[in-house]
Amino acid sequence: MKEFNENNTKKKSDFPPGYGKFPYVVGKMGYARYLQIPIHRTSKADDSSLKGIFISEKEQPDLKMKSEHNLDALMQVRKLHYEKSEIYMPMCLVEGPEDAIYVDEQGNASGNSSIPKGGVLLTATHEIISMYGLHYYMPNVRS
Repeated sequence: MKEFNENNTKKKSDFPPGYGKFPYVVGKMGYARYLQIPIHRTSKADDSSLKGIFISEKEQPDLKMKSEHNLDALMQVRKLHYEKSEIYMPMCLVEGPEDAIYVDEQGNASGNSSIPKGGVLLTATHEIISMYGLHYYMPNVRS
């Protein structure tokens, strides 16, 4: 685990490969514990070191189609978690620093400009990424 710089931002090297960049799914696991699942626009065969959700698209989709695919990925993760655990985990799709789609217990999606931050951020395999601050890195912060 690495420390934040004085601006409370993170850099790419603070994250495991594939983590900390938009878009990603976040699940809230109890008080102040968040599970991040990256969304990759590639096949797993292209980079087996990456963890997360893989969306392989034959053609370059427009922004609306990408957002729909991201939302589909969120709903699939939500469904898989419920089938495995039989409990609802609050989840959202984060597409930017002020762009999130939250899903309620009934499966209704709603947009919000507030994204999850702070708490303990975990990888999909429950390894600690950070203990506080932003859940993404700022591209202009040097590694």
